[in-house]
Amino acid sequence: MTGKSSPGTFNFSMDENGHINFSQGDPSPTSKLAVGGGIPLIIDGLKYGAQNIYSSDAPPGLPLVGDPGDANRKYLLQRSNAGFPLQDNDQVGKSILAYDSNTGTIMLVVQQNGTNGMNLTQIRDYLAGLGFNNAISFDGSSSATLIKDNSTLVQPSNIKNNTIPSGIIFTTNQ
Repeated sequence: MTGKSSPGTFNFSMDENGHINFSQGDPSPTSKLAVGGGIPLIIDGLKYGAQNIYSSDAPPGLPLVGDPGDANRKYLLQRSNAGFPLQDNDQVGKSILAYDSNTGTIMLVVQQNGTNGMNLTQIRDYLAGLGFNNAISFDGSSSATLIKDNSTLVQPSNIKNNTIPSGIIFTTNQ
């Protein structure tokens, strides 16, 4: 693996047996494929957003942001992440990777920057409603790009030099 350590962000990784993992921090050094630096939308079924949201039986006074501690995590309905509000805008380009661990389905969501689209909360809730229990948003904004069969479906911004140095390629076995 290459790149710098990013313990405060989230990653998607795949091991040599094809097992997929979404987690916080650096991916395992034994990962065969990993992409880090992501903003969590859903991790192991727990939704993320701008603030912590707790169940009605939670003790009073739990923090609105940050980790509520081991004893209080069981009350979380939504966990806060400082990066979430940065992309929670319907005009911001997005690059999201989602995974349903029950079916093995992977979905890639790419939204053009500067268009009337969905905000991050709407996309997160839509993915959760479809059964995706893991989703991470990666660098988006004017970098959001989607290419299918050598055709660019979502263009990066004109301020970019139209070269994106890295990306993820998905193929299907048909």
